[in-house]
Amino acid sequence: MSTLRALLHGFALTLADIFAVVGGFAVWHSLRDLPQRAVQIPASALLTVAVFLLWIRLARLMLPAWALRERPEYARTYIAALIWNPLLFSGIHFITQGYRTEPGNIFALAWFQIPVNFIALQAALYTARK
Repeated sequence: MSTLRALLHGFALTLADIFAVVGGFAVWHSLRDLPQRAVQIPASALLTVAVFLLWIRLARLMLPAWALRERPEYARTYIAALIWNPLLFSGIHFITQGYRTEPGNIFALAWFQIPVNFIALQAALYTARK
């Protein structure tokens, strides 16, 4: 059950990452006078953390048996999100754009995920203790 919880939350975290990167792009698009990376990366990071914390809160309220429990589950969720990245990103990109994405895009998302997902999971762990 612990592994299934990590896979579920890793899936949700990767979806939050993808949603947040698109949302960060929208924020930058509305502020075109500023450099894209200077706007998109922080906006996307904040969105990832906010969306994942909302997901964690809803999971605790609606599906308490599926809520993350112990610190090792948070670590497995971190790894699961990195594994879900190429699967989800490639699939979503193909469905929305009609062609396969470049490997560089998958690596770019992974480089985004490495620090941001750590922060999101630490925030989730912190809120679980309260």
